[in-house]
Amino acid sequence: MPTDTIGTRAWRDRTGGALSRRERLEHQAAALVLLTTDLSSRVRFPWAGGAQGLSVDAVPPQTALVRAATAWAEEVHEPWLLRHSLRTWMFGHLLGQLDGIDFDPDSLYLASLLHDVGLTANHRVPQGDGGVGCACFAVHGAHVSEQKLLELGASPLLASEVADAIGMHLNASVSVESGAAAHLVSQGAGLDVVGARASDVGRRLIGEVIARYDRTGFAAEFQAVLRAENVERPTSRTASFFAIGMGPAIRLNPLNRL
Repeated sequence: MPTDTIGTRAWRDRTGGALSRRERLEHQAAALVLLTTDLSSRVRFPWAGGAQGLSVDAVPPQTALVRAATAWAEEVHEPWLLRHSLRTWMFGHLLGQLDGIDFDPDSLYLASLLHDVGLTANHRVPQGDGGVGCACFAVHGAHVSEQKLLELGASPLLASEVADAIGMHLNASVSVESGAAAHLVSQGAGLDVVGARASDVGRRLIGEVIARYDRTGFAAEFQAVLRAENVERPTSRTASFFAIGMGPAIRLNPLNRL
């Protein structure tokens, strides 16, 4: 993985989460390609049988670290945002199985659970802070999560992998080569937020995930938070997405109708 890929530690340390003009254009071009090529999947979703041979039976890893991180996440996340994080984990888990990707369960769960911690009331980017994360909630969330996981006893390697996955999840696409957890968090969040790859997974499995972690009102809540990010952090990837129509993409997500 290139060490200066957008969202990685090297990029976060160098930029604080602010896209250069060139990075913004490249980010928007990649996002438009992704939304365009995936349009047929979202259109087919109401009739798609989806994946066969998979079931929604995953449970969080049973470790002291995961239990402690989950308790902290439940404390700091608003309920609707916590449910989004857990759906991201379940969708990432399903897509990992579907695509035959070997992933570490702890990394995937922790990165999914904490990927939006920078949007929580307790851990929003401090206004006027010139330090880490001032330009992007995901960059700030990566920093907060890494420090908390180390405090809870995570190994430096695991905490770093989770931080990179969180930092990269706002990229238009994240390759498997960038890390299995990073790739699957991006995929899982994309499915929940805009319906990316919805027909690949199918109505039955997605419906079971939503029955487990309710999605009622998610689109409106998420859009409201992201609109604030768009205004407050105009050089961020969130603002880059909004400039090319992220709002309508969230509203038109076929999962909203389940």
